Amino acid sequence: GGFGSQAIAISPSETLTRSAASPIYKPTLLLAKDEDEFPPSPLELTEPDPLLPNPDRPLTPAEQQTLSTALDALNLEAAAQLQAGNPIEAFELWNRELRLRRYLGTVAEVEALGRVGESALAEGNFVQLQLVSARLREIEQAELVPEDEDEPIPLNLPLLQALGRSYEQVGAPEKSIGLYELVLAEARLREDAVQEEETLNNLARISLQALDYPAAAPIYEKLLQLAIARKDITNETLYLQQLAYIYDQMREIELSLAQKQKAVGRSAEIRYRLIELNQRQAQVLATQLELVDLKLALAQDYTDLSQIYQAIADQKRAENQPDLAGPSEALALRNYQLAEQTYRETYVFSWGLQQFSRASEALGKLAQLYS
Repeated sequence: GGFGSQAIAISPSETLTRSAASPIYKPTLLLAKDEDEFPPSPLELTEPDPLLPNPDRPLTPAEQQTLSTALDALNLEAAAQLQAGNPIEAFELWNRELRLRRYLGTVAEVEALGRVGESALAEGNFVQLQLVSARLREIEQAELVPEDEDEPIPLNLPLLQALGRSYEQVGAPEKSIGLYELVLAEARLREDAVQEEETLNNLARISLQALDYPAAAPIYEKLLQLAIARKDITNETLYLQQLAYIYDQMREIELSLAQKQKAVGRSAEIRYRLIELNQRQAQVLATQLELVDLKLALAQDYTDLSQIYQAIADQKRAENQPDLAGPSEALALRNYQLAEQTYRETYVFSWGLQQFSRASEALGKLAQLYS
């Protein structure tokens, strides 16, 4: 009979019971029979499977749908086994699912590999993680690396995106970066702004997770430009907040004075813009408290900038360049005055809101400025 009649006759639970009892899916497959003999990867087993009666011909759309539904049930059963504390049974079921997902196309397989790899990583199952990672690399090599350099493979965007996401899920985000950069280049070529923003967000997230703030900053700056260009205040605010955090973190790493001046100067601009956006909102207490915190942070930026410019001026004098020290000293004084003014305003504003701890903080910082 055809695929549909045979496959539908077996309910997912029956199929799972049979598969668990079948020698194909025994966990002993993962163990070598002797030191010189390695078993085949559970992802490469070719024994017949009741869910796939006719593996030698392409599936019809109806058969694909039937298989997809059965594999979703297999995934749920595996997740339930893991939840019940049966990881061996869970990963056997998942490996069976992964073998069969190949028949639904490369993207479907890659997405499933990422999901199973994420569970393997969370469980500390490094044997399974290696199996999944090896298969992802194999797919990337086969689908994206041309055999003949003179005949490049046309870009498969859904596959690039799926591989990028899956490498992240298996804990190898460094392998995602090159894939996402290809997607980004293609999105810009097609002038696909939605795809460009989504991909920039992926790259930004990877940089942040790696604590690579100097790499994350220009990506978020680009995202900010895109949000401003389309007058998207919500995302503009979101990206400004991310940038404020990033530039704060960059102060903690070893930077030259010029780099520090650039980072802190940009941080002050960002907070100034966030204050502008805040003041456009209805001034309820939550918004006002946010405004106080922004002003305190802005005053700290001005204080830091004053010190940085003074250090640059001192450096110029030490290098016998007094004529270059003058402009930096003027900027040091200007930022000192801005810090003083901002702390005074924040003190008065906080006191008016009866936020005495914040008023006290502003007063304390003002005292430090004078000391």
